[in-house]
Amino acid sequence: MYQNVTFERSRHMFSIKLNSPVLLRKQLPVIAKALHVDEKVLEDFMTVSAFYGVKDGKGTIVPMLETGTDYNLYDNCYFVVDAVLQYAKDMDASVSVPVINEIELGSDVFKKMTPEQLSDIVFLTKMLNENNERINRVIELRAPFIIIANECALLCKKVDCLEDNAHLQFPSKDTTGHVYASLHDIGYSLIDGWLNKDNSECDNEGNSGYDPDKLAMLIKKAIGTQTQEHFAQTSHTARVYINRLANGRVQSRPTEVTLKKIAKATDAVSENELRQVCGYEPIPGEDIVKSKKRIETMDDAAWIHENVDNFLEFLKAQIPMSLPLFNLGIFEIQYKNTYSDGYDLFSVHRCSAPVEYSEDGAVANVFYPVTFEWTNYRRSIHLTAAVGLLGHYSKDNDLYITDYTTDVDTLYKYAPALRKPIDKLSENFKSSGVDIKDFPVFYYTIDMKKAFSAKNIITKMEKFLRSLVKVRVDALGFYTDTLSDETFIKFLKNHEKVMTNEYADSDVKDFYENVVVRHGDIEDFFAENSDYDNKAAIIAYVIQNEASGDTYRRLVDGFTFEDDSKENRPCVAASKREIEAWQKEHPGNEFDLKAFSDTLKKYADELGLEYGDTHYFLMVEDDKADEMGVRV
Repeated sequence: MYQNVTFERSRHMFSIKLNSPVLLRKQLPVIAKALHVDEKVLEDFMTVSAFYGVKDGKGTIVPMLETGTDYNLYDNCYFVVDAVLQYAKDMDASVSVPVINEIELGSDVFKKMTPEQLSDIVFLTKMLNENNERINRVIELRAPFIIIANECALLCKKVDCLEDNAHLQFPSKDTTGHVYASLHDIGYSLIDGWLNKDNSECDNEGNSGYDPDKLAMLIKKAIGTQTQEHFAQTSHTARVYINRLANGRVQSRPTEVTLKKIAKATDAVSENELRQVCGYEPIPGEDIVKSKKRIETMDDAAWIHENVDNFLEFLKAQIPMSLPLFNLGIFEIQYKNTYSDGYDLFSVHRCSAPVEYSEDGAVANVFYPVTFEWTNYRRSIHLTAAVGLLGHYSKDNDLYITDYTTDVDTLYKYAPALRKPIDKLSENFKSSGVDIKDFPVFYYTIDMKKAFSAKNIITKMEKFLRSLVKVRVDALGFYTDTLSDETFIKFLKNHEKVMTNEYADSDVKDFYENVVVRHGDIEDFFAENSDYDNKAAIIAYVIQNEASGDTYRRLVDGFTFEDDSKENRPCVAASKREIEAWQKEHPGNEFDLKAFSDTLKKYADELGLEYGDTHYFLMVEDDKADEMGVRV
């Protein structure tokens, strides 16, 4: 849960990436006026009272009927926000419809909240995100259009609650009738920013130091020779907002999240340049040149020292946290965004279970032990630094982090998993009379040259290879090595919808765009892609996502092989052993083998390939061999 919820940078930016675009209720009158249509048209789309059907390039507003609707009458059906977007595009392509794809809240917003408002708004964001994650689940389950549409409509309602709950016709309430506070209550809007300049703490942090004209110059520099529309797409920002920034017409300073997205989309302007003209503090380490030359000339001691310093600076900037600790991924994302140099593998882990914390004078009652870990293979060093996150659980069982400690004595007391490495390190200092429990920070390194010596690795590899046996996997399917590029491309065009719809895999979309639309080289794409590296894999994707039910996703796959024996041919196939296992899981009439086989044959016929018994060879671990196939 909360997999889409992140914190951005040192001021605790709260961000939720939405799985479906959102329009606020208050945006509809403006859009309707620009399109010269009755507002009710858009309202019907948003409430799933109607959808927008397109047949032979002509769009139609289709009321939802209680008796049901035949969606097959239309080439494409658009619901909720997608319906508004497509309808607006067909009516007047020049009309901009600024959708919300991400909820972004900066620390200046949270600082304006009372404790009661904070509790309410956190609750609304949690409800919103639960709905957001449910959209992904119903899509994965291949639910009917109408179910997905209703979930998307509900998401819009949840965002409306977060925006201005009290002024909705049916506001969100608790069991006592209390109307939850929302952003409007603190003078903030998701689309307009601060509604009153006084609310933005102009004298302190809100707009202090913000210069719209200087920012406009930097935005124009960032855009360069691109169009504003293209830059908006690249930076994942609304085009109308980029236009206003470039013309100095945004009076409330952009959030730190927005500045980060803009900086990532250009090499012409740094994030700290943008932050400076907006009155934000510079990001530690942002302006440090982390080039190959610098990293390679740094000795091991300097590398360790820098990472430990960054670790301490990061903790100082991030804690206390304004919102609950949803997961440790927030730290990993944030640290990488701030300090990553591309050379280290970095991760954050809980090293022991949270325990009760009871130190004199402490305002926290929970000790949450965490390790920050860096691995640099060029240096063959693994570095670990530890911290105890201190906090308390709310009545909703959310963990709020209010402080932290890095001293070794406290870590030893409350984190059992750290006692062994602390004791081991203590041995190294015994002769000098130093007690490392007096140290303010605990970190240690592992020399991977010794821990992962070539001899040890070779020994383990030899043992693993000796455990492998060769099996022949008998399957139903068709070989693809004789398939011509022309026939393959024609097949893809016939199945364009499943490869280009909004739910399609991004790599598959890229393949269609680069190879089919732009006539790029097929083999070049395969060479650069690990998941879809052959024709069989692409064809299998089409079958898995076009044929109904989970059966095809479970059983059908595309295979290609790199071996010198040439005994394996690339193929789209379903293992007979896995089919048998599936039949046992779905007894009776739940699985129709003939219908399954006929479906595969239909695709083979379309490709001009022979369907029937196929086989391929695999090297598998001994204990799995009999499940996979026949030993050879």
